[in-house]
Amino acid sequence: MSRQQCCSAGFTLLEIVVALAILAVVFTSLYGAYSQTLETADLVERGRDVEQVARLVLLQMKDDLACLYLPPGGAAGTESAYQFVGSNVEADSDGGVVLEFSSTSHLGFDARFPNLSINTIRYVLEKQPEQEKLYRIVRQEVPLVDLQGEEAQTSLELADEVKSVTFNFIDRDDLVHSEWDTRQYGGRVVLPKLVEIRLAMAATGRPFVLKVALGVR
Repeated sequence: MSRQQCCSAGFTLLEIVVALAILAVVFTSLYGAYSQTLETADLVERGRDVEQVARLVLLQMKDDLACLYLPPGGAAGTESAYQFVGSNVEADSDGGVVLEFSSTSHLGFDARFPNLSINTIRYVLEKQPEQEKLYRIVRQEVPLVDLQGEEAQTSLELADEVKSVTFNFIDRDDLVHSEWDTRQYGGRVVLPKLVEIRLAMAATGRPFVLKVALGVR
């Protein structure tokens, strides 16, 4: 075999460069597809976590409302601590109390308070300073009957990155109200027949809806 034939059997520099370029394109495409797969998996996992948080918040509201307490005989005047008050926070506001009522529900974080004590339960929307259009939802619990003679408030953040919490209060005539206040009924204990709660989270494209039936008085 001549020297010229031996040299022609190898790869030229141009062929090597072209092969490396093709490999680079292939690896870049594979890396892009792999990265996109990881991002999609992260989004799915995050969405699943947010859905679980939303459901837990609504279940906590349901449990608290199921234990709603109002004194018998219609004794709930304007100065009474036993009230049922609900309202919607306007968009882009700083938040505030969206639901407040007396309940025998108790989270049980403080052993001093018995499970059957009567508490004021408040659900509060607080603006997140770092995200102006989002809220955190906080559950506040204040015992109305404290066996130790001290009134202590328990606050628990249930969720953050909340877009909105809205309520519909349906009365016994099936009329829908955006707010409810037992103090407007001249001391009579009047509850809505049904409370519809819509919780919208930033990471999901749909609101989570819960309907809770209350005993009409």
